[in-house]
Amino acid sequence: MQACLAPESICDEIIEDLALGTDKKNGAMWLKKAMLRAKDNDIDGTITALKQVINSNIFNEYYAEHIVLFERALLSFTELTHIDRKKFSQGMASLALGSGYQTIYQFCRERVNSSEHIAKLCIDTGKP
Repeated sequence: MQACLAPESICDEIIEDLALGTDKKNGAMWLKKAMLRAKDNDIDGTITALKQVINSNIFNEYYAEHIVLFERALLSFTELTHIDRKKFSQGMASLALGSGYQTIYQFCRERVNSSEHIAKLCIDTGKP
């Protein structure tokens, strides 16, 4: 789902839904779906996905798994020390998972004053 957020992505809603189906109870996946819908100016789709984020009991962005993936790649192709591989992998995982949040921020910012419902939805999405 994260790959669909790339500017040159060819993902459509069918691909998004297939990706979402792999982990449908995970709020992090729904947040990515909300980011994608907001990116495409799909207000109803964004609202639906944000409601799913709020109702999810699980929120796992698979950060640790991303770190391991980057570490394995670095081990195969570089001569970095163990500590340097860890540092670099953590940074890469943070960058990989951090993109897309600006779309939700912008979605909320543009609508918070005109819709009490969306304002509450945006606030509730940010609650732990």
